[in-house]
Order: sequence, then structure tokens, then C-alpha cells
Amino acid sequence: MEPRTGMSEGEVAGAERSFGIDELFFSTTDPGGRILTGNPVFARVSAYTAQELRGRAHNVVRHPDMPRLVFRILWRHLRDAAPVAAYVKNRAKDGLPYWVVATVVPLEDGFLSVRFKPSSPTFDLIRGLYDDLREVEDRIEAGGGTRDAAIDASEGHLTEVLAGLGLRDYDDLMHRLLVEEMRSREDLLTGSPAWAALWARTPGERHGDSSHAALVRTLEGFRDAHGRMDERFSDVQEYARLNDALGNRSRDLVGEMHLQSLNMVLAAAHLGDSAAGIGVVARLMGAEADAGTALTARLNERGDALGTQLRELGFRIGIARLLAEMAVFFSYEMLHRPPNASAADDGDLAGNVALLAVALSDSLAHIGRAAGDLERALRRTIADIADLSRLLGVLAALQLNGTIEAARIDGAVGVGQMLSEMADQVTAAQAEVRELASAAAAARARARSGAADDGLEHDLQEIVREAALLKV
Repeated sequence: MEPRTGMSEGEVAGAERSFGIDELFFSTTDPGGRILTGNPVFARVSAYTAQELRGRAHNVVRHPDMPRLVFRILWRHLRDAAPVAAYVKNRAKDGLPYWVVATVVPLEDGFLSVRFKPSSPTFDLIRGLYDDLREVEDRIEAGGGTRDAAIDASEGHLTEVLAGLGLRDYDDLMHRLLVEEMRSREDLLTGSPAWAALWARTPGERHGDSSHAALVRTLEGFRDAHGRMDERFSDVQEYARLNDALGNRSRDLVGEMHLQSLNMVLAAAHLGDSAAGIGVVARLMGAEADAGTALTARLNERGDALGTQLRELGFRIGIARLLAEMAVFFSYEMLHRPPNASAADDGDLAGNVALLAVALSDSLAHIGRAAGDLERALRRTIADIADLSRLLGVLAALQLNGTIEAARIDGAVGVGQMLSEMADQVTAAQAEVRELASAAAAARARARSGAADDGLEHDLQEIVREAALLKV
């Protein structure tokens, strides 16, 4: 069992490897997790040389404080060919730790991981949770339990904690943390000279250097791709708005009206023949309320499935935007590498550029399919919302007719009060339905746009062709 307490050789209490909020680093591995390549930031932060890293298992930078459960979750996603994100505490060659937000996407022959510095409030929360998870694992193993049993217990504890936070599972947490961390990082980078330089136009000519010109064209191509992914990232806010609206609509919007209609039928019977009209209105309202209950139940069922689709699409968009930024950062990094830098430290420049373009292209394909599925699901949901809106209009008309009838009858004050309460319920339900309809329509428009081919795939293919001209 790896030690939980005590510091590694070279580790100083409170000290960490330093890197900037503006920096990104990546590495690729084969299917078994052995490092194939990475960018200079990865080597610098890990305190290894590129040559030392190449061919090593990626767990060379694993910190013993990390819960094993996190790596089980990571591999579970990757075996399903799904992207994954997590907070990871790593350990550099000199023993110093460093924390990252790690995202991993499957490649045809391995995996690509992009990392950046965490900065959101969620990080503080999860860092403390990791300590608890590791303590659970250590306690089970110290008591003679197997490693799998320890990880199972750790997963049970994680599930309990996430439920207390209103999260259904790790995917819910993962989808939230990636978007929150990317937005937090973006806020911190506002006004940063290093960030501004990354997007400033780069001169495209250097006499007699075709590789330099090709790399400039690559950089500009990735910048354009990032700009378009940045626009799609704003869609995530619209999806979150709809997801919140769907979550708030879980109650039966017309259930109380059914009970009110039954009470009105009884009250009309006590009033005698003079209240026959009210009885008719009450029975009609009851029938409409029954239909509304079935309709809201269907909306609830679809809403659960939609919520999963919305979160998954938002996560995919976040991953693609991060990949685009990583591609920009790497191209910029290569253009501005020191004159005395070793070509061996940079690895396969052409291969890395092509790999980043292909990974981004794969992410876009997933986004297109997911957006298309979401658009079709939203089309059905919007039809249900329209039906519910029409039903509420009928209830409003019946309530008005009932109020007119009650005003003509002596002793119908109680019925009038019921109708007044029902009017408030209908008005509140109509407001909720309008909000839901607005959010669904906006999200559908975004999804339709996300499913469309805007030429970005062709541009990425051009970048792959440009990569063939690159050399360090």
C-alpha cells in the first residue's frame, strides 16, 4: 500500500511546482498509458526532460495522495471511448506536487490529455473530498481488505457526498467542474498580456523559411477554430438555463386544479339546480386537469433524458474549446521557442499539430451528432410544452366562465374563492410554461446550429495538410 502520510523526497510543506494560469500542457500516450509525446510546458512542470518522459508510464507523475478511485473512473470512461475530466494531483521529478484539471480524450491509437491550472471554488471542495476518499481506501486496506474492496468503499462514499451536493453521479460533477474551471480561468486571464499575445496577429513571412510560414498558417487556422468553438461555448449557458428550467418544472403543474374541481362539483351539488352550470364547468376543468397531469408526467420523463443530453453536449463543447485553445497555445509555443532549444525537446512538431487537429475534428463530429439528437428531442418537448400551454388556456377560459356563473348565484362565495385560487394557479403555471418554452426554443436553435457543418471540418483537414510542411 502506498504511504498516505509523510512527504516525498524533495517535497517541502506547502511548496508546489509553479506554472501559469495562462499555460496549457498536453501529452499523448499509447493504449497502455505509456507517454509518446508532449509539449515543453509538460516537461518543465514535471521537471523531467522530454527524453526522460518518452516511453515511461504516465503514472511516473502520479502523486500517492491521489485516491485510486479517480483513476478507476478515468479508465472506465476511456474504455467506453468517452472523454473524461478530473482534478489530479501530480508529483514532479523533484518531489514537489502540482494540481491540474486533466481532460483526456480517446484517440485512434491511444489517448490525449490536456491540463491546466485549477482556480474555481469547486477545486477547494474536491481537494478536501479527495483526502476523505484516500482515507477510506487506506482504512479498508489496513484492515485486510483488497484494493478493489477499498476502491468500492471509496466510490460508495463519493456517491453519498455527491448526492448531498445535489449531483446524481460523477458525470454530473465532471460536467460542472469543467465548465466552471474554464470560465474561472477565462476571468483570471482577462487583461493578461500573455493571454493577449496568444491571440495577436503573427507576421506570416520569414525569408526562406517555408516551415515558419506553414506554422503561422497553422496558428491562424487554430485561432479561427477556437473563435468558432468560443461561440459554441456560449451555447452552454443556454443549455444550462434550459436544464434549470426543466429541473424546476418537475412538479405537476395542474395537479392541485384537479382537487379543486372535485371540491367545486361537491359545492355546486349543495347549491342545488341553480348551480348546475358551475357543476358542468367543474367537471370540464377536472377532465382538463387530468389531461394536464398526464402531459406534465410526460414532460418530466423527457426532461430527465434531456437533462443528461444537455449536460453531455455542454461537456463535449467545453472539451472541443479546450482542444482548440491547446492547439493555438502549442502552435504559438513552437513559433516562439528559444533559438537554442533542442529539437529533441519539441518532439514530432508535424505529428503533434496533426494530432491536435484530428482530436479537435473528432470532438466536432461528436458535437454534431449530439446536437442533432438534442434538436430532435427538443422538437418533441416543445410540442408537449405547446400542448400544455393550450390546455392551460382552456383551464383559464373555464375558470372565467365559472367565476361569471358563481357571481350570479347567491351563496356561491365559497365557489368563487375556489375559482380565484384556481386563477392564481393557472396564471403561475402559464408563467412557468412560457419560461420553459422560451428556454427550449433558444436551446433548440443553438442545437440546430451546433449540428450544422460550418466548414470547420474542412479547415481542420487543411491544417493537417499544412502540418506535413512543418519541421523544427
